[in-house]
Amino acid sequence: MNLTADRINNQDLMNPFAYDWKDIEIAYFSMEAAIDPDGLLPLYSGGLGILSGDTIMSAADLGIPMVAVIPCYSGGFFNQSFNEEGFQCESIVDWNPKDYFKRLNKKVNVRVGDSDVTVSAWQYDVKSVDGRNAVPVILLDTNLDENDLYGSITSRLYGCKPDGYGSEREYRLAQEIVLGIGGIRMLEALGFTNIKKYHMNEGHSALMVLELLNNNKNKEEELRERGLTLQDYLKSKCIFTTHTPVPAGHDQFDRELVERLIYGDETLPRDAINYNYDKLNTTRLGMDYSGFINAVSKIHKYVSREMFPEYNIHSITNGVHSYRWTSDSFRKLYDKYFETLPGDWKTGTLRMKDPCSRIPDEEIWAAHNTEKKNLIDYANDTIPEAELNYNTFTIGFARRAAQYKRSNLLFYDINKLCDIAKDVGPIQLVFAGKAHPKDDGGKCIIQNIKDNLSVISDDIQGVYIPNYNIQIAKKMTSGSDLWLNTPFIYKEACGTSYMKTDGVPCATTADGGAREAIINGVNGFIIGPYNPESLDWDVRWDEDANALFSLLKNLIMPKYYNKDRSPMELPKEYIHIMKNTANLNLTDFSSGKMMDEYDIRAYRDPLRASDYIKKEFAWQF
Repeated sequence: MNLTADRINNQDLMNPFAYDWKDIEIAYFSMEAAIDPDGLLPLYSGGLGILSGDTIMSAADLGIPMVAVIPCYSGGFFNQSFNEEGFQCESIVDWNPKDYFKRLNKKVNVRVGDSDVTVSAWQYDVKSVDGRNAVPVILLDTNLDENDLYGSITSRLYGCKPDGYGSEREYRLAQEIVLGIGGIRMLEALGFTNIKKYHMNEGHSALMVLELLNNNKNKEEELRERGLTLQDYLKSKCIFTTHTPVPAGHDQFDRELVERLIYGDETLPRDAINYNYDKLNTTRLGMDYSGFINAVSKIHKYVSREMFPEYNIHSITNGVHSYRWTSDSFRKLYDKYFETLPGDWKTGTLRMKDPCSRIPDEEIWAAHNTEKKNLIDYANDTIPEAELNYNTFTIGFARRAAQYKRSNLLFYDINKLCDIAKDVGPIQLVFAGKAHPKDDGGKCIIQNIKDNLSVISDDIQGVYIPNYNIQIAKKMTSGSDLWLNTPFIYKEACGTSYMKTDGVPCATTADGGAREAIINGVNGFIIGPYNPESLDWDVRWDEDANALFSLLKNLIMPKYYNKDRSPMELPKEYIHIMKNTANLNLTDFSSGKMMDEYDIRAYRDPLRASDYIKKEFAWQF
């Protein structure tokens, strides 16, 4: 990975952004975050990390008084390459945090089993687009000489444990101790004394609850006099966002492991955890002590309520950072045509529903073709055998390689796919995405895609770009002609790639946020009828694959190629859809709009779900 210090947000390590820690009121915790604009810092693996980065950037844009807390992974996630059989291989990312962050002079200790672990911290400032505001990011680091083996706790993201360190579950729980308990202790040590809200993302940081209970036990008597409990008090302080409808995404730890690793620290309360079948579910722990709980799309809210029926779960649909995900060609267009509009397109706060109608068709098409050329050139330069063409209809797909995302749906019937290319017009395919190092199923999906690309190479050109990251994502979302999003229904919490596409229409199943965002034939294309009762895996694959082939053959590609037009004419119908698509991340599905909603519904308001607590704790808000 080529990390260049002066490219990372122009950080001045000796003179960070000026703050008064006491003015900061929101503490945002995440296990991962892509905090620099180009995603060069290896502190994220996928959707949650990119969303967290966009969230922090929009908080800076809107002047929300926030501090973010994340681990500092000295080994990153991993670099991806492929062997001769097309199987994913991983290597450690080589980088040094001292080249990019300011070392802070505070250390705290956490107890992991029978050992004290020292946690240090770095600071990185995420600046607003206009440079006037910033959100400090506190990065927790155990890579210290005094920690011996436990120095590796913040070595690798998501439990990809280094050699010699216990079990995967032990390593993962140790990471969550550092983030949740160590993160709270670090904020206190640094002087963040006015935190009014703690925002947990997934259960990764839920162990903060134990430390917050411990820190506020002196309030118990006063609360009891008001008929309240310490749990009620924490509910007025804590927010929990769930980001996955997949049960495996909600961490569970055996009671024996919890007792051994967490309760080596005898100061932590033992009665706070409700075990279910002798397991700690960190999602339930976080929800138990949160007054505002939300899913990340409307359909995800209903799925989450089925998974956790005892909780009142709201929804705030995800968005993307407009400036970050807009290509250079489209930035120039937007600056030219949106200058007089209310709001600011760069922060996702435009107050106009159809801003792109102001841009002439030929300028939209020219900007798109510039970005398409950038993608094609990058793919051809990266993969020596690639022969992608500027004038061929290009389909892009990039995700974490997981079964439910169905990145190989397009190859369900390769004969049909090749027939479409022969009958309607040429097709070329660009894929990218990593599988978790422990997910052999995901690795097999990548291998299957690469094998299929080889099989169809006489009819359809295609590439699989290695080592997917934000830089590659930005090339693909702006340079493809069609974006694919094909999750199995009820398995995608939200998904945001279709919001980033610089006017590139998306063909998507009606799941996650796409169910709210995409109107078939207007600003994208819906694959198949919305049938929530059809949940048979094999039947749904057949239905969705054939629906996708029908869309490509009968609607999408005819609009793109439009064989009745002359070579000099523009595909006006397709460009009209492109304009509607571009409006998505500029207005309704920007992280600026999303953070406005968090600020109003979760950060500024007292506990909305319980009026009596709102009344009792009104003096704090």
